[in-house]
Amino acid sequence: MNGKELLKELKSAAEILGMPVREKSFRNIGIPVKSGYCRIHEEDLFLLDRNMNIADKNRILKEILRRRFPHGPDSSPSSKNGVISEKLRSRIWPKPGKTKEIAGP
Repeated sequence: MNGKELLKELKSAAEILGMPVREKSFRNIGIPVKSGYCRIHEEDLFLLDRNMNIADKNRILKEILRRRFPHGPDSSPSSKNGVISEKLRSRIWPKPGKTKEIAGP
């Protein structure tokens, strides 16, 4: 799976878990802004800097999914709205005892 495909699957997983991902360019606002989780009008949202490279986008999105759902996708009430592939689950939430590096391609 290449980086773009992984990013698409990570975004899909976040959407299934009730946390939509929006890519925005922060270059023109004049203050340093980082990608991250936020709540806007009572809605969970993950803003991702459009200008970042794919590997960094994948790393950050995997990290926030792990932090928001530390027990995996089944810990989210929204996860019943879709299915996250087993391959993607293992990339985001490795089974205990597995310390395989799961960074982007």
